[in-house]
Amino acid sequence: FRSTANLVFGAGQSITNVTLGIVNDTVVEGAENFILQLNTPMGEASLGGITNTLVNITDDDSSLEFQLSATNVLENAGTISVAVNRTGNLNSQVKVGYLMTDGTARAGEDYVSQSGELTFTAGETGKVIPVTLLNDQFVEGAESFQVRLLFVTEGQANVNPSADTIQVNIDDDDSSIRFGINSTSVVERATNVLIAVERLGNVNSAVSVDYFFTTDRKSTRLNSSHALDLV
Repeated sequence: FRSTANLVFGAGQSITNVTLGIVNDTVVEGAENFILQLNTPMGEASLGGITNTLVNITDDDSSLEFQLSATNVLENAGTISVAVNRTGNLNSQVKVGYLMTDGTARAGEDYVSQSGELTFTAGETGKVIPVTLLNDQFVEGAESFQVRLLFVTEGQANVNPSADTIQVNIDDDDSSIRFGINSTSVVERATNVLIAVERLGNVNSAVSVDYFFTTDRKSTRLNSSHALDLV
């Protein structure tokens, strides 16, 4: 890119200034520079030894963002930590707000919702947001909710819009046991009857369940072959 302007020295004038505006954005870019050059002058003058000068711009911005876009946790994990990073200029203190929003997971049922503010002191590059999960006994399948960075409340910084949200995926660790059907029929002379029992949800560990018999007859007993007699 090249842009040209005119600089005038009046009669008897030995010095003048070039005034350039600097755009103060909020993007973390690192140090930048541009070159200012003099063209061949018009009138009774020629170029001297230094015909260009380098202008260096020191970036004073910092950016705040989540370290991850998503994390997977077990329902029984208790309290987890969500990391927030700060990059760029670290010379001053900044503060940023955050909150949590429901997805398929519900506040008060699956996690403890909270909002607050993180304070990054000068030189500090990382903070964590504590998130408490609620471990129920219901088979629900995987659920999720979001933690969001809001806006900077103090200091020179911006929230990176492409990394301002983390999704917390909760892996359900519950299972339930049930009969496959609610009734079955069998003739009395049958050798036995098989009644299916199903386990739903998490099947990664061993579990056991007791079973018993009830009937409207006066008494029941298991005979020596573990067959059920109705008396």
